[in-house]
Amino acid sequence: MSKNKYYLLLAIMSLLLVSASLFVNFSLSFAEEANYMGAEGCGGCHGEEYESWLETDHANAAGIEEINGTGTYYWVAADAHRVYSEEDFLASCRNCHVTGWDEETQSWPEKDTDPGKFLGIQCEYCHGPGFESMDVDYAAEVCADCHNQPKDHALSGHSTSYETLLTSDHARDSCTHCMTTQGFLDEEVTLDTEGLVSISCVACHDPHLSMNTFQLRYETSNDLCGQCHVGSHHPQSEVFADGPHDKADSECVDCHGQGTRLWHGSESAWFNHTFWIYNINYPYNQAEPLVCGNCHEQEWATEQLEVIETLTDSMIANATEVVEKAKAAIEDANATSGVSEADITKATELAEEADSIIHYVAADASGGLHNPEKTYTMLSYATNLASEAEATAISAKADALGEDVSSLESEKASLNDQVTSLQSDVSNLQDEVTDLQKKTGGGTTSLAMGAIIGVVIGAVAVFFMMKR
Repeated sequence: MSKNKYYLLLAIMSLLLVSASLFVNFSLSFAEEANYMGAEGCGGCHGEEYESWLETDHANAAGIEEINGTGTYYWVAADAHRVYSEEDFLASCRNCHVTGWDEETQSWPEKDTDPGKFLGIQCEYCHGPGFESMDVDYAAEVCADCHNQPKDHALSGHSTSYETLLTSDHARDSCTHCMTTQGFLDEEVTLDTEGLVSISCVACHDPHLSMNTFQLRYETSNDLCGQCHVGSHHPQSEVFADGPHDKADSECVDCHGQGTRLWHGSESAWFNHTFWIYNINYPYNQAEPLVCGNCHEQEWATEQLEVIETLTDSMIANATEVVEKAKAAIEDANATSGVSEADITKATELAEEADSIIHYVAADASGGLHNPEKTYTMLSYATNLASEAEATAISAKADALGEDVSSLESEKASLNDQVTSLQSDVSNLQDEVTDLQKKTGGGTTSLAMGAIIGVVIGAVAVFFMMKR
């Protein structure tokens, strides 16, 4: 290699090293200075989510504008369109209305160059800076940074659904759809998947969705609740369907989401994420279902609720008692020799169906209120099934015992015939003995024949007694 080519190669390599060093330093410097890219940057790959998010309250949680040349003001979208000076905005709004707020610098990304770019709840507020390791965190605590509802949620069954599932005796992988957030969002998970979260805010609310009220994942609360509150262990939506409240176009949240709170010394409306039916100043009132008073005269509604619950409890207790009697009759019949297996199977199936209906109604946990007519009908049907099961078992046992009696009577008749035949044989022998006595004149022969006859008669007697 000539010296000129050698020096040229060294120059090129040096240039490449310097360029690489400058690029790395520039990249690191850029990453350090601008960890956040902004929602528009995320939209480059996540276009559908970005376009939908633009219409949400999160995207429009705050903005900046000039007001009549008097200076820069920030607006905040909350219960009303509120306008704040920069000082007031920084003092009370920035935590929940700015993405990338830095407590150390008391500022946010690009505030000096593009102050409106990171206003609002953007992608990186929940997922973390785009130039760093981003997170997908399903926990309700993420929302608790700005919302108070997670405090109610923490008192609901939703907040411990996964833990409850793990301690149940019927836990299956299929249960994760309703008992974990990831499962509800149709991720492929099992009971052993790491990081599973109980039903949290994002199971019901889609942070990117704008088409439904309150960013619900389904159009109505009935549709949303109906994704899980179905089946033998939690059939609320199925029981509620076609009931009086359903026919009145009431939704689940009309009773389970109503609430008021003491807020700044006064009572104000509040969506109750415990989903209990206590309306006044939760958590101070935890006894009276005052939500009924929103549509009914409260005293009348409370009385009706007590009547419905009392009758439902009584019918459940009665049906359960009949089922237990049926099970006892089945067990008794099954221990009887010769009982019909088909009858036992039928009785068992009837009792099990009745038992499952009682469990279904009890699992609704509304005391019949969700649908009194359906509740009473189902419990009456369960009682009838259990009664039929008991009758079937008793009849099966009676039939088996009747066959035993018939068999014994037939055997007795057969034995009587055998005895009659033996008696006839004995009579014939006696006649023969008499003839011999006449011919021989008695003596030893007569004694021998008498012994024979005695043995025969004794044998007949023993045979007859043993058969009895």
